[in-house]
Amino acid sequence: MKLARVYKTHFIVVLLLTVFGSGAQERVQTHFEKGLTAYQAKNYTEAQTNLSAALEESPNNLAVLNNLALTLLELNQKGKALAYWLKALKLDPGFEEAQKGAAFVRSKLASNAFSVKDTDFESLRKSLLTGLSLNFMFGLTAITFLVAGLQWIRHLSQVKKATHEEAAAPPVSLVSIAFSTIFVLCAVTLTLKMWDHLTPRAIVIKEKVELKIAPGADQSKIVELNEGTEVEIGLVKDVWVQVKIPGNYSGWLNKEEIQIIL
Repeated sequence: MKLARVYKTHFIVVLLLTVFGSGAQERVQTHFEKGLTAYQAKNYTEAQTNLSAALEESPNNLAVLNNLALTLLELNQKGKALAYWLKALKLDPGFEEAQKGAAFVRSKLASNAFSVKDTDFESLRKSLLTGLSLNFMFGLTAITFLVAGLQWIRHLSQVKKATHEEAAAPPVSLVSIAFSTIFVLCAVTLTLKMWDHLTPRAIVIKEKVELKIAPGADQSKIVELNEGTEVEIGLVKDVWVQVKIPGNYSGWLNKEEIQIIL
């Protein structure tokens, strides 16, 4: 049974354009419609070609990312499908189709032989940060800063008035304390979210790859990584990329063995 028959996500028809200019929009629309037609005709290779072309024109288009991932799933390229769904979730953590797709693919991929020991940051990232939108955190931090600032301006005005009248200074209101605390928490969370967003990551797209101790096919193997393993990207040397599994191993993989998330 094909994976698409198990996974009931439908092909999204509405195209979310994220580029400007009628020419670019028309090219994306054309490639997208050709990809949709090919997918419905079960010509998945042609669908991949056209959707990849649409993605080149509009790299952050959620509809294209989702439908390209569905196509790759039909072609049994689960690692690549996962990478595109994770990219969509990095752009919009609330994108339900990508959430379902990523969860489905992960359930079909084999776990690595070694146990993963997440760092404190990685645990926080998985439990909290990945579910937060960067724009949402910017907005929430700005609002709490504004409200807390107005509350403190009001309090300082009251203190100044009390001093002028030689009266006792009023206590700091609970509202001021509450919003100041919330602002600090939001600012810290925003900083961590930005750090996570700016950290380049990739997905292993081959069934099994050898993590090398240094760049080069003849270098010693550290450990084997299975398809779907998420890694952080470091240095790049020719066709070799230094990668890290947070809290675990660090080594080198060939560029052809990974798919960049964002």
